[in-house]
Amino acid sequence: MGGEIVFLHRIERGAESSSYGVHVARLAGLPRQVTERADEILGRLEAEGVKDFAG
Repeated sequence: MGGEIVFLHRIERGAESSSYGVHVARLAGLPRQVTERADEILGRLEAEGVKDFAG
C-alpha cells in the first residue's frame, strides 16, 4: 500500500450522524491548532444534540 489511504466504503449524498472528518484532517496534516479547535466545536455540537452538521 505504500502509505496510501484506501477508503473501503461508498460515498452517498447527505449528512452522516458520525464523522471522521477531524481524524482525516489530522491524517492530511492540518495544523494541530485547527484540528483541536474543530474537536472543541464538534464536542459542543454533540453535547447540544445537534445531529445534522450539514445545516
